[in-house]
Amino acid sequence: MDEARNILLEHNLSIGKIYPEDREGYKGRIINQEPKAGTVVKELTAVNLYFADEQSPSAGDGSGIDSGISDSADSTRITKQIYLPPDREFGDTVEVEIYYTTGDSGEEIFLKRATLNMSEFPYTVLVPVTPGVKTTLFVYMDGELQYREEILIQQ
Repeated sequence: MDEARNILLEHNLSIGKIYPEDREGYKGRIINQEPKAGTVVKELTAVNLYFADEQSPSAGDGSGIDSGISDSADSTRITKQIYLPPDREFGDTVEVEIYYTTGDSGEEIFLKRATLNMSEFPYTVLVPVTPGVKTTLFVYMDGELQYREEILIQQ
């Protein structure tokens, strides 16, 4: 729950309802969320979290796990540095938007949006990756794609 809360706060979102409602402590695997990761929402949108039933034999199989919020056994987060392109002029601040794709889906999933001063570069982000599956990072600055980077970590 603490990791989910930190990820939501990092993305300027809030925690909505927690299911099942009668569960004590809210520890364990998050198996679903509303709205889904990658959905464009306004800041401070409440995200409902669904925890696996502790008695469920299927809990932990990874089905339905959304790596945008949850900490599935298969995924991990790696630190990436975001740099300013050397051949581009920017003003005093830069609007940075970072997205990623997993595998060959091609669907860009929102990761982070920030308005940064020049002194804040290189900027550090945590990118969810699954060992053995290609993740592609897309970095937009002031609304334009500046670069993309493929990430592949071994299992």
